[in-house]
Amino acid sequence: MWLFIISFLIIHVLCSKADYYITPEKNNFSLLEERFFSDHRANTSTELLLIRFLEKENQKNSFVEQTVKQIGFPRWNKIMTNPSQSITHFQGNNMEDGNI
Repeated sequence: MWLFIISFLIIHVLCSKADYYITPEKNNFSLLEERFFSDHRANTSTELLLIRFLEKENQKNSFVEQTVKQIGFPRWNKIMTNPSQSITHFQGNNMEDGNI
């Protein structure tokens, strides 16, 4: 009889849903944002300015999660720029004469 009860308890514990392994949503969002802005980087000055600008915009509008769901993660190292034009000024959230 005791063997049956112990077996039942072991099976119940092993087959029960383990919600405590799930990380909180807030951590998932911060990891998503970190990956969005840090993966596939080329570390160029144009890329750095663009990412800083988008990070500030994301703080205001929180667009990263929806963007990743719709089109996936960006490939920052594949940025195409026009060599005859470059970013000349970056002040706060404004890009002046910045063609990216």
